[in-house]
Amino acid sequence: MRFQAEMDYTVKDIRQYWKVHQLYRGKVLYYVSWLLIAVVLVLVITLGAMMLLRRIFSGDLALYYLIMLIVLAAYFVVREVRIRMVRRSLTAQGVVRLTADDQGLHARADTLSSDYSYQAFQDIVRYKEAYYLYIDKRKAMIVPDHCFTEGNADAFGPFLEQKTGISLRNIGA
Repeated sequence: MRFQAEMDYTVKDIRQYWKVHQLYRGKVLYYVSWLLIAVVLVLVITLGAMMLLRRIFSGDLALYYLIMLIVLAAYFVVREVRIRMVRRSLTAQGVVRLTADDQGLHARADTLSSDYSYQAFQDIVRYKEAYYLYIDKRKAMIVPDHCFTEGNADAFGPFLEQKTGISLRNIGA
């Protein structure tokens, strides 16, 4: 059996990878960070409402409120910039054509050529509409379903399980 995909990543694909990576490698940290963000959001909204309703606009309180808003906004801006930079980096080589056959995975682009044996992969993760083929604990090949040009995306997981001997892990459907 042969599978082929043309990797033309979207921002959504990269956002989803960050989420998968955090869920798969650091689930507790992922939930703690979102809990902290939720608490800060509630504090910002509550403090803003109290300032408006009670007309408390002291200089120090307004300054602290402004600092909280700036830090919160900076977090989301930096996160979005990081995601877009990763996408730009991944697409800098042009469209990468990934081919999976009996010999292994082969990635080709204008200035890139890589071959991977199936034994090179440590983990295979499926989340929503993409596969994540972990080469090590920090790096994964992202193979979104929308990129397949040959072969069925749903059959790709069982094919990889057979070739690698690694169980496919479905997370967070």
